[in-house]
Amino acid sequence: MSLLRNVRKGTGSVFVFCYCVVAAADPVTTPTITATLDRKEAYVGDVVLLRITVKHAEADAFEFPAELALGAVEVVDKVSSQKNEAPMLTEELVFKIASYEVGAHDVPAIDLRVGGAAFSTPALALTVKSVIDEEQAEQEAKKPANVQTPPKEPDARKPDGEPFAIYERVYWPFYVLGGALAVAAAYLLAKRLRRRGTVEQIVAQAQIPPHKAALMLLRLLRDKQLLKQGRYREYYFEATEIMRGYLAQRYAINALDLTTAELMEKLAVLSAPGLDRQNLRDWLEHADFVKFAKFEPPMEKAATMLDFFEQQVWATRPPEPKAVEAA
Repeated sequence: MSLLRNVRKGTGSVFVFCYCVVAAADPVTTPTITATLDRKEAYVGDVVLLRITVKHAEADAFEFPAELALGAVEVVDKVSSQKNEAPMLTEELVFKIASYEVGAHDVPAIDLRVGGAAFSTPALALTVKSVIDEEQAEQEAKKPANVQTPPKEPDARKPDGEPFAIYERVYWPFYVLGGALAVAAAYLLAKRLRRRGTVEQIVAQAQIPPHKAALMLLRLLRDKQLLKQGRYREYYFEATEIMRGYLAQRYAINALDLTTAELMEKLAVLSAPGLDRQNLRDWLEHADFVKFAKFEPPMEKAATMLDFFEQQVWATRPPEPKAVEAA
């Protein structure tokens, strides 16, 4: 009987040991998947962080789509990281997303695979508002309540016009430059007519290279002292418009109509000696925060932006033409 008990005890121990080995060899592999937005409301062009965290068994392969189709929401940048907590592995992907369409948008579910099985992130909601609409609403709220606007008669629908740009354009520097060119051309014309010169020679002498025009406009912007007046958005709008206008003339691209990401993609394939692409991207993205998210940066940092723009204009200016001696 004692021998039978020992055999039974030994058999039970072997069964428990085998069960532990099998359980250890086949851990629970169900992944934990979360997706969050750092905020649910944003303005047009604001960068919103989409954070996706997947915690899965270290032995399971993690597959994520190379490109995301998020509808009205665009992916600006992506950062990924891993954290090993054996036997589990935590994958974290942070996407910088932005939308340029006003309204309520859905960030759709994203399909992924863990260990060969298909999973999806939860769908999220994002509301995009317009700064211009809010400013108009504030102005309407400030109007006296007793003033009633007469009702307008319904009229026929007018045809749609040109698409409205999401950023404000500042044209006054180009008007000033055009006026200066016209005055210079008239002066040279009067002077040259006395010497029997040709119109083509006069126009050629009146033209200003793009880098000289950009430096002139940046100098005029400094003289306006917008930062001391607290007009940060106006200062950033004018500074970036001048820099984008210079890039458009220097490299023959439509820099004024492109987003920061699209502009940097254009510049990445061009031969542009002296152009500091990384710092240019950082400054333009910083300016987007100020222009569209009402962010007020330190005055010292805002002032250094013009220094960088002037340095880039000098570094990328075309070489001076060599003088040709007349025969």
